[in-house]
Formats: sequence, C-alpha cells, structure tokens
Amino acid sequence: MQMFFKNDGEAIHVSQAPIHEEIVACQPYCLRILHIAMLAFNEVLTGKPWTAKLEQIAKEYGFATMLPQWQGPGDLHAQ
Repeated sequence: MQMFFKNDGEAIHVSQAPIHEEIVACQPYCLRILHIAMLAFNEVLTGKPWTAKLEQIAKEYGFATMLPQWQGPGDLHAQ
C-alpha cells in the first residue's frame, strides 16, 4: 500500500500505479543487461540469427554491439 501514496508534508498524493523513487533507473539498466545476455546467447546459436535485431536495438539505445573481450583471469579482479 505504501507504494501507492506519497506524503510530502503538505498533502498526501495518491496514485493508481506504484510510485517508484529509484536511485538508478532500473528499466534501462535491466534492458542493457538483457541485451548483453542475448548477445552472448546469439554467439552460441548456429548462424547467429539475432545479430541484425540486436544491432538495431544497440543503435536505438546506445548499447555496445559486441560482447566485452576476455583477456584472461586478471579480468575477474578489479584493477
């Protein structure tokens, strides 16, 4: 219930949809993570059938069109 109202000290604002006060915009972040996962999945599919669509999505949202390249075990540790 708390997600459907906000009290700003002067009034109580009621909403038909949940009110989200996020520090990070979750939808773009989650879309980027999903896009990276689909890039990886596309790599294992015969003929990489999703390449054109993934490139179109990358262009529209400003995402990378390729997976980060693995350099070695040092990549797992923060520099």
